[in-house]
Amino acid sequence: MSSMIDLPEDDEFSGIRFSQLDEDGNCVEVKSTTYALMQFWKGIGNEDTIDISEDSDHAELHFDLELDLSDEEIDSDCSVWVEAFEPKSMIRLCAYPVALSNLSDSQVQHLYPLISSVNARITFGSFEIFSKGDGKGFARYKATVSTDGIKVGKIQMVDVLFSNSRGTIEAGLNELIQQLHG
Repeated sequence: MSSMIDLPEDDEFSGIRFSQLDEDGNCVEVKSTTYALMQFWKGIGNEDTIDISEDSDHAELHFDLELDLSDEEIDSDCSVWVEAFEPKSMIRLCAYPVALSNLSDSQVQHLYPLISSVNARITFGSFEIFSKGDGKGFARYKATVSTDGIKVGKIQMVDVLFSNSRGTIEAGLNELIQQLHG
């Protein structure tokens, strides 16, 4: 994606020039997909904690989330990473629930068909399972949106990503945990 200053006149961010200082005090441009993520994040009351690459083509946000799980005995913490990829105008959200980390090989094998079943019923994003074969498997939730071609509504698209993802993570995780531990 080119600079926001170069966007078509009918784009909601056209003519906006926005930059921020990185950790080393260098000025980096904030491009449109990153700007949408930043405006959403700040709009819901958070401080700007988005790291932007030196070339402004990649931005990353990390935060922890406490999920609403039906089983209070299960760890409800979730580490969330959100990345903006300017060349593709994409934002990807990956959530790593603690309850689905450090899985044994047998738990990973047990989860394979369960994740397929859960993914068949969700309408946004998907759960994925990873195994190195050393008893340290894990599962994550991943969803991606594209702001490419959106003239007005980029910030709302980020809101949809966050809103739909949280509900999907909680519903899917409750089902997976119930099947895995139930």
